Amino acid sequence: MSHIFDNDKPVTVRAVAKDTNTPHEVSTSSPSSSDIPKSLADFGPDEGWFVPVSVHALFLGFVPIAEYLARLRLTTHVFNKGLGAFTWAMAGFGFNSSTKLLSGTAGGMGVAADKKIVALGLFYSVVTFVGTAALSITGQTIGRKEGYQNYEPRRGKSELKGMAHRMVAAHQNVLETFPLFALTAALVHFTAPTNDHLIELVALHVFSKTFLYLPAYVLGIDAVRSASHFISIGACLRALTLVALSA
Repeated sequence: MSHIFDNDKPVTVRAVAKDTNTPHEVSTSSPSSSDIPKSLADFGPDEGWFVPVSVHALFLGFVPIAEYLARLRLTTHVFNKGLGAFTWAMAGFGFNSSTKLLSGTAGGMGVAADKKIVALGLFYSVVTFVGTAALSITGQTIGRKEGYQNYEPRRGKSELKGMAHRMVAAHQNVLETFPLFALTAALVHFTAPTNDHLIELVALHVFSKTFLYLPAYVLGIDAVRSASHFISIGACLRALTLVALSA
């Protein structure tokens, strides 16, 4: 504030600073929200009441679908011989332990009939803890300007966007669902290790997660990603139900 004189009378002049932070320059929304494509499965803020109903309906609705797919024996064709070759390679190309798994091929997967669940567990463990771990590290490497920093490996995950974010998220999801697979596989192996239908349900979970869910997640094909996730969970729930009924 300053004073000047006009005709010998003091006049007060106030200096007003310009506010550069005008309202139109302030954004309260997420800067990346507009970059996310819309999906049929999106829920608005006012649809929270509908989420529990729809989620329960989807998960339980895919249980009979998983049962139907298991009866088609589709995964048997995928894992035929290939699973045995994978186990043989993991055992050291002819090591004595591999011959025990490969000694019986009546189940059609190249492994002994009572060891198919074990072989599936080995394969899916490698996918989960080795394959998707490499996927997550790759996502962090290409998605951050600092690259991957091993000293604090999880620090920059929240900064990732696009494919890099999806690569990390895919790894996290298979880690979250692995306990359900492990429980299902263990109960099936110890209660009915040669039951073809139960083994098919376990294999359906592995197939859905490995060959459908992971590629769809990384590539951003949300419909396939969601459907394969529901099928994989439905397969485990169906197998657990059958085990419970047979106990």
